[in-house]
Amino acid sequence: MKTKPEPKKGKMGKRGSLVEERAMPYKTTAMSAEHVLPYESFEITNFRCFDSFKIDSFSRVNLITGVNNSGKTSLLEALFLHLGRTNPGLVLILNSWRGLNIISESAESQWESLFWRLKDSQDIIIKGTSSTGSQNMLAISTSTTKTIVEKKTYLGQAESISGPQRGILFKYADENGHEQTVKGIPVFVKKDDRVSYELRIEPALPSVYTNNIFVSCRHGSDTGEEVQRFSNLRKKEKDAIILSALRIIEPRLESLEILIYQGTSMIHGY
Repeated sequence: MKTKPEPKKGKMGKRGSLVEERAMPYKTTAMSAEHVLPYESFEITNFRCFDSFKIDSFSRVNLITGVNNSGKTSLLEALFLHLGRTNPGLVLILNSWRGLNIISESAESQWESLFWRLKDSQDIIIKGTSSTGSQNMLAISTSTTKTIVEKKTYLGQAESISGPQRGILFKYADENGHEQTVKGIPVFVKKDDRVSYELRIEPALPSVYTNNIFVSCRHGSDTGEEVQRFSNLRKKEKDAIILSALRIIEPRLESLEILIYQGTSMIHGY
């Protein structure tokens, strides 16, 4: 009969500190690096602050650093969208984390903030290349959608649906050349006195499972409250205090101004 060897007793140093201990063999069941992040290189064109940007090599753990407004969050957002592949609804999530979660029925494109210099005339191209050289590409564009007006009656309740003029298009091509195109059509659903916003996905494709989590640094911020507080300081001619404080974080900041974007008043920094 075999018996397990008894572990060696730890030797004690001064004041009872443990200086040596018998350790059991350690085995990990964690996924290999190629499964943790399926890219060796990553390329972004016409997205947020990036005209053109490329990372040539990724490792299992990657530390991204840079000054303020250099595009660290935008890089993570591009990775998030590329992993989502055919889910235009992810754009609404990203915009809401940036405080752009108030949607209006204006003719202005709801998607301009995604594009470099707010120009949606050119497609966003996001490419990921694996260690084997296979490439997956996501192209994001906007398209004109017909205004939708419908009336439905359900249990005696009238419901009207209307849609704005711009939709968002996700076109995904995998390493085998197979392409999938999905359109997200924004609609406003009016029922009784309530109005809700939805993004209709056409065609409705099954969700792509990817083991990724995006942890946003923005929590609980109220854009309207920020604008109101800045306005109060501006009326008292004390807004320079905010400007000088922000310059500690971002020395390139020249001025602050309240602008309306997508029907929402926001503080804009030059």
